Amino acid sequence: MRVNYTLPGLQPQIHNLSGAAAARAASSARASFREHVRRLSAALPVFWKELLRLDKPPMQAGYVGPPPRPASLEIHHSAAERIRWRSMLDRRAQEFTENPPPGQDGVSLERMLALLMRLQELEDGVISRHLSETQG
Repeated sequence: MRVNYTLPGLQPQIHNLSGAAAARAASSARASFREHVRRLSAALPVFWKELLRLDKPPMQAGYVGPPPRPASLEIHHSAAERIRWRSMLDRRAQEFTENPPPGQDGVSLERMLALLMRLQELEDGVISRHLSETQG
């Protein structure tokens, strides 16, 4: 027993196609599930390298270029930025030591300033190591 799962109003329109194209469309519309699976399995990659995509270059930082620079991005001198950051952090730390806020806000602010000063020390270490290696 064969069951037709297509509704007459939802069948593909094949009356506008040429004779050979209409015959192919009609045969594919009437194809059984087994025939569809056979056609799909024939289209699968044959080689194991294609299946595992080993024939394509890996997507790593070495193969992918940098993203384009946004037009709104301004390029600043890195040494001047470090000096600006250092002076801003020193001012905030001095303001905190002179007039610390009371309560939980003071504790949170003290922890944040300690963390930023530690990050500044680490950045200084990286920069000095880089300069010593590149300039000898």
